[in-house]
Amino acid sequence: AGGGGGSRSVWDSWFSPEGHPITAAGPLPITTNAVRSDPAANRQDPGVDVGLHVCACTDHIFFTEGLEAAAHAYGPVTAKTNRDALHSLLPSIAVPSDHYPVVVDFSFRSTIAPASNILAAAARRPSDGLSLIGVKPSSSRPNGDAGAVAPSA
Repeated sequence: AGGGGGSRSVWDSWFSPEGHPITAAGPLPITTNAVRSDPAANRQDPGVDVGLHVCACTDHIFFTEGLEAAAHAYGPVTAKTNRDALHSLLPSIAVPSDHYPVVVDFSFRSTIAPASNILAAAARRPSDGLSLIGVKPSSSRPNGDAGAVAPSA
């Protein structure tokens, strides 16, 4: 679930902020679904259990304010039970990894007020001798120009 510090996870619909499954959400997403079966891996790493079925949601994308997870562009892949997941083990021809890709389309939410709101607020402000961008009017420049740059030929 959310990564803390105001961040959110693409899996927030399925897991609580503490990482517990939300049972009403239906089948849980899985990002890895493999049986560890390489005896060589077991010799190199005695902690790897050969024959162990690993089916879990281990890959995440966290995002913060200003972004909205519009939709999962791939999946999410779900399985009702680990037994059901055994029918689609990874790697496979379609997914040549032991992890499914986590691909999400994001949309940007504007966190900046529209220009019309900024101009309206500036119009209500008492004049302090500065323009909207905080520059003294052109009459304060020694040569009286407005600071415009002529286009180059």
